[in-house]
Amino acid sequence: MSARCRLRRILAGVAAAATAAAFLGACGSARPASAPGAKTPPASSRVSRPAPSPTPFPIPQKPHPVDCRKTHCVALTFDAGPGPDTTRLLDLLKTKGVSATFFLLGKNVTRRPDLVRREVSEGHELANHTWTHRLLTEASAEETRRELVLLQERVRELTGRAPTLMRPPRGLTNPSVAEVCRSLGLAQILWSVTAKDYRDHDPEVITSRVLQGAQRNGIILLHDVYPGTLPAVPGIIDGLRRRGLTPVTVSQLFAPHRPEPGQTYRRYEEIYERQRKAHSSRRIRVEHGIAPLKNWRALARHHGRREQLTDTIQAIAGLLSHQQTATRGPGQPQ
Repeated sequence: MSARCRLRRILAGVAAAATAAAFLGACGSARPASAPGAKTPPASSRVSRPAPSPTPFPIPQKPHPVDCRKTHCVALTFDAGPGPDTTRLLDLLKTKGVSATFFLLGKNVTRRPDLVRREVSEGHELANHTWTHRLLTEASAEETRRELVLLQERVRELTGRAPTLMRPPRGLTNPSVAEVCRSLGLAQILWSVTAKDYRDHDPEVITSRVLQGAQRNGIILLHDVYPGTLPAVPGIIDGLRRRGLTPVTVSQLFAPHRPEPGQTYRRYEEIYERQRKAHSSRRIRVEHGIAPLKNWRALARHHGRREQLTDTIQAIAGLLSHQQTATRGPGQPQ
């Protein structure tokens, strides 16, 4: 056999071996079909990656304990955050031992969700300042509801609970806004003093305006999105304390009462005024038989005291009239 023939046979054998190896490799990598009646291995025996667990909600901390029935309090609030300076503001409030209420804005909540979680975990109160800061008095009821619900849902996703307070942009509200807030369980919180830090960024001016207008049971409006606010906060807190005022959250200021959904509040005293009017209206409805008599014993005691007082006044008036008649004598002009 010539050398050329032997070379051809060797090359043919190598090619055949390569083909067989490729075929066997393909067969080995293929998944064999299950035989009829064969059992599928249990899911626990399969190797799988665990599903990512959702981010746990932050553990809400209670605010610094203050009883505003015994202490002169003023609510400290910040609007439109979280902002670029909110991290340093939270550091400052923690150092000062102060809890505040943050009225959150939707776009900033989306940008800085970790700060929202931190606010809750450090004992601050979260409230609703709408999703886009749209003027609610110029929006329809559906648009107003959307502005509020979007932020409610986002805060609930981040913290596990939704706010119960809201502040309308620029403090503008109307009966339509109030009705939407009532249906969502949101009380409208305005303010009694503002530093106008959205316009003037001088920390000294901001501090001076707040301290000049701050009074017991009031509500201070600031923003944690403007450059002059953060430098003014230490002086504001120290100045309030020198005047005997303790900065607290809105809910601490109103405790043990709760602001009524849909109603508007600028000061603590307004909650008493609304309760007084509601009680007076309820008493009138009961006396005229419009509403069922729920606490008839207390009302009976009330009527008994009133009738007794009326009888006493009439008796005193009668005695005075008799004395005047006896002094003047009969026939003299009265």
